[in-house]
Amino acid sequence: VAIQSLTQAAQDADEVVRAAAVETLGVYTARLLDQEGDFQPVLAAVIDALHDEDWSVRHSAADALIDLDAPEAKLALQAALNR
Repeated sequence: VAIQSLTQAAQDADEVVRAAAVETLGVYTARLLDQEGDFQPVLAAVIDALHDEDWSVRHSAADALIDLDAPEAKLALQAALNR
């Protein structure tokens, strides 16, 4: 239930809300990775935030991805940095 709400919050009109949601989604992704859960949908929301119009949201996404030990996270971050 929380994931759906956080994913919706990551699309909010307020950039502060989006940044906080993305940061929390990153933390949740890390927990799912540790528990070997299905982290892909949550990770996708964090990766999508790399394309946000606001720099603070992109920064929150990048910070979250840096902390994740998943190849998908590293590849997405590298692709964003190469743009």
